Order: sequence, then C-alpha cells, then structure tokens
Amino acid sequence: MGSVLEMLICGQLEKKPCIWYPCLSRPCILPQKSWSFTRLLFLILLLSIINNTVIVGDYFSSISTVSYMDAPGHYEDILRPAVQMENTYRLGPAKCFPVGTVNNILKDVLTSYLQEEKYEAELCRQMTKTISEVTKARIKDLMIPRYKIIVIINIGQLKKQSIQIGSRCLWDTTNDTFCSYSFKNRSLFALANVYAVYSE
Repeated sequence: MGSVLEMLICGQLEKKPCIWYPCLSRPCILPQKSWSFTRLLFLILLLSIINNTVIVGDYFSSISTVSYMDAPGHYEDILRPAVQMENTYRLGPAKCFPVGTVNNILKDVLTSYLQEEKYEAELCRQMTKTISEVTKARIKDLMIPRYKIIVIINIGQLKKQSIQIGSRCLWDTTNDTFCSYSFKNRSLFALANVYAVYSE
C-alpha cells in the first residue's frame, strides 16, 4: 500500500489508481497529482476505518486485509463510548466513602460463600478470585464517584495457629480509606480488605 501511494504522489503510475468501495460495489477514480499527500492519506485511512477493508492500487493490484476490528483487544475499545471529563476543580469527594455499607457487603459476601466450606487449597484459590470479583461488583453498584476500589482476599486453613497480615499504603488520609472484615468457620479463616483511593 505504501509503494502504490508513493507512486501515486510522485506521478509514476501511468494508469489512474482507484479506491474500491465495498459498500458501493464500484471503483472511484482519484486524480493523480491534484491532491496533497496528507489529503490522500487521510482519505485512505478514513475509508479503511469506515469499510474495514480497502483495495488500493493500480486497478486492484494490492489488497489491504488488515482490519482494526480483527486486531485482538480492540473490539472492546470501540464499543465503549468516549467520555470527556472536564475540570471540576474539586480537591475532595462530594460525599465520604460509605465504610459501614461496604463492611456489610464484606460480611454478607464472605458469609454466603464460606459458611459451609471446608479448606481445600485449590478450591480456596478459586474462591478468593470469585469473592474479590463479587465484592468489587457490589461496591461499584453503589455508584461512588471517583473512587478506585482494590479488593484483597486472604483465605487460610484454621489449625489454631497465629497469623498476622499487614499492609502499607501511600495515600491521602483525608479522602482515602479502607474497610476490613474477618471471617472464620471450623475449617478456614478469611480476611477481606477493601481499599478506596480517591482519584482527583
């Protein structure tokens, strides 16, 4: 595509190059020297975005089969609408993070998932992922603006041992906060920590 485009700009193609519109099922002829390089490049990129595939060249000699939609990981970006944020000049949250409500969520989730469970290493490994995702989803349902949520779940076997779990964070003590809840049954213990970090 690049060599055909360069030949188009330099006027080295004797035949007039054309761009094929798949949706119209007909070629459209471009003048050889009347458009600038920037305008032609913009037109080609625009058509490739609109139609996903564009045939460029000396009477269809070159085919571009690469599509933005075919690349892995780009499909989700297209479906998500672009959100434009404006400056609010607000240095703190409009309302405080609801620590009591989040503690109730932690208690409810841990109790419902672990009340009758026995400790098994592989099961608890999967359970930590499940509980953290469920907890994060329920906290996000509260629609607390501008807070980033971090959920950490620890599950271990209960054998009358002593354990200390600590964490250190660098944050703003006026706006950032955390919630913690511990649970245990006859076989296992669990500790859930939720960190809420305000994002300006």
